[in-house]
Amino acid sequence: MSVITNLDQLQRLHAKARVSKVGSKCWIDFSTAMLDSFPKLYETAKAMNQQQSAIKEAIHNISVVAAKHGETLSQEMRHVIEISQNLCHSPNTVDIAEV
Repeated sequence: MSVITNLDQLQRLHAKARVSKVGSKCWIDFSTAMLDSFPKLYETAKAMNQQQSAIKEAIHNISVVAAKHGETLSQEMRHVIEISQNLCHSPNTVDIAEV
């Protein structure tokens, strides 16, 4: 089986496996897909977390610089910061324990 990084596809495989008998072809396909795909999924999640951390730091730096110079941020910039902060604290953020 090939590497699958589409989570919807993995979810469909898992759903089929759950209604099948243990040891069935569906379970074998799902298990194989997970074993083959996990390293790529892990690397993708790790990269996403790093990007979100960088975004969070950039947002903080923009706010600090604006405050130091006594500037007020435009309504548009505040909106961008709010959206970015919500993305960084999204429940979809994947927590990865460093091994």
